[in-house]
Amino acid sequence: MLKPFFNRIVLIAGSTVILGLIAGCSAFRGPLYPDIIYNNRQPLISVTYEYGEIELILPIKYDAAVPDNILFKVFTQGDTLHPVISILQEAPKEFLAYLPQGVLDIQNSTNLIKILP
Repeated sequence: MLKPFFNRIVLIAGSTVILGLIAGCSAFRGPLYPDIIYNNRQPLISVTYEYGEIELILPIKYDAAVPDNILFKVFTQGDTLHPVISILQEAPKEFLAYLPQGVLDIQNSTNLIKILP
């Protein structure tokens, strides 16, 4: 009496498994939209620029005692309020900095380096 019942359960379960394997996830489909949907926002654009670098090496000679730290500020085009780069480091024997190409003014002598102990 129980044997036909179990046979039916096995048959139904086997059919379900086979049907699931055949259909798979392709039975779940998302909605299809015929036209492009715009959300009235500007698209996100990523732009990468590649610049060369200027290696700036300046030897430093100390007349008196060597300070612990030195602040270097590099200014361009005579603008002494907004430094292009500001570096605080231990007192080196030479100042080394890498600047992006095109930052320094090559037409006029308006580039300044301010060194503060």
